[in-house]
Amino acid sequence: MKKYTPYIFSGLIILIFIILTILLLNIPINEPPTLLERVSGRILIQVMDEDQVWYIYPGRNEVSNGVYPKDQKRYLLAENGFEVLKSLAVKLENIDEEKKYPGHIVTYDQREYIYLDPVESKKYKFNDQQELLEVIEQVGLGAYNRDLKRIESGVE
Repeated sequence: MKKYTPYIFSGLIILIFIILTILLLNIPINEPPTLLERVSGRILIQVMDEDQVWYIYPGRNEVSNGVYPKDQKRYLLAENGFEVLKSLAVKLENIDEEKKYPGHIVTYDQREYIYLDPVESKKYKFNDQQELLEVIEQVGLGAYNRDLKRIESGVE
């Protein structure tokens, strides 16, 4: 009968060494992104509720009850979607600044607005509500009611 004790013992020593190395070096273990982080900067289409369209403002974690505060998580883009996004647009001075704002609405002259798609790194220009609807058709991501509630409440 073969004895495997030395192999088990050496495997145990290696495992203890790895655990101690992680603890001593304080190597962070990455957690998967939250739902809010995954859809930050995206345009969502609420597929179960008359196809309402939401814009998830990137980089905000607080909830606010104001009209269009920039710390709100999501914005309903109904008949006035163009006006909502216009109010959230970041004014840029030059094209090099665009790479700092994935998922944002940006403008240079406050006449033309650009949605910077955070997933495909593409630009979608729009000047009015009709052009915005065309952008929504191209980049809109389907979402269920429960997903939107989780985004608003911060529950994962």
